[in-house]
Amino acid sequence: MKRTLLFGVLLLMVLAACNMGNVGVQRNENGGVDITVTLTESEVNTLITEAVTRAEENGRAIRVQNPSVDLQSGQIVLSGEYEQENGTGNFVTGTITLSVTTADGHATVAVVSADINGVQANDERLTAITDRINEALNSRASRDNGTNITLMAITITDSDMTMTINVQR
Repeated sequence: MKRTLLFGVLLLMVLAACNMGNVGVQRNENGGVDITVTLTESEVNTLITEAVTRAEENGRAIRVQNPSVDLQSGQIVLSGEYEQENGTGNFVTGTITLSVTTADGHATVAVVSADINGVQANDERLTAITDRINEALNSRASRDNGTNITLMAITITDSDMTMTINVQR
């Protein structure tokens, strides 16, 4: 649920960069180009809404409704209505706080906290969620990008998120 949403957000940010946000392209001394994309909090929210809509249109089960992002210094707070894991199909309100950094050319996500329906996730659950998100992100990034695209940096402030991506020939 959370990994699909987060991956969709990160991928859509890169793909939609030409249509929204502030985009900068600069030649890299190693023969490629560095692309810097800055998205406002509003643009990130739009991308998340579009990612959820596209996933649903493609028949994927999305376990979050009405997602909303609050960018904070160094982290993303994702609020919404999350489907309960008990199989009832009921949704409850919740918030997940994510720290996003880069390591070895990929996004690395740490789930800092999760509060779903007033219940705080314990450390074991946070680690499990973090592992699932990172496995999904890195598996998809490797499949889609090969070795020619490297995520160089992600910076999150209270008002925007900036990503720098290196593309080699």
